[in-house]
Amino acid sequence: IFIGASVGIAQLTKGHGDAGSLLSDADVAMYCAKRAGRGRWVVFEPSMSRELINRLDLRTDLQHAHDNGQLWLAYQPIVRIDSLEVEGVEALMRWDHPTRGAVPPGEFIPIAEELGLIEAIGDWVMDEVARQRKAWESEGIDVRVGFNLSTRQLWSGRLAEKMRQKL
Repeated sequence: IFIGASVGIAQLTKGHGDAGSLLSDADVAMYCAKRAGRGRWVVFEPSMSRELINRLDLRTDLQHAHDNGQLWLAYQPIVRIDSLEVEGVEALMRWDHPTRGAVPPGEFIPIAEELGLIEAIGDWVMDEVARQRKAWESEGIDVRVGFNLSTRQLWSGRLAEKMRQKL
């Protein structure tokens, strides 16, 4: 058995009205330690509370982003360096938040993984890529389209069947 620990530390200050607020700060620090990786310790700083609230809000908003049409795909050309020919495109996930603006994938993809939304979002990406590819084909454009997959999708055991259905 291997046991690891993430530790949150809070120092007693005049700002703590009771033991509950001290424990709450230590809990926030522990959450930050867990996010930083296994076997870490973090000392609470007031900015951590704002960061945690921001992240929790982002988690809640992401759960509704797909249904509200806030997610979309940008198609980035893949160009041969020797001939400057477009070999294909890569579909890249984007999120336009109604109040935050563009949320970087580095912020929302890990949250989607944590929440277990990544497979549903990945299915939507495959549907969108297939739809766009078909639209391009109807216009006489034949282009390879690449997209990223989550490890959860790769290990689900259903990926090959889903790809066959969608393509």
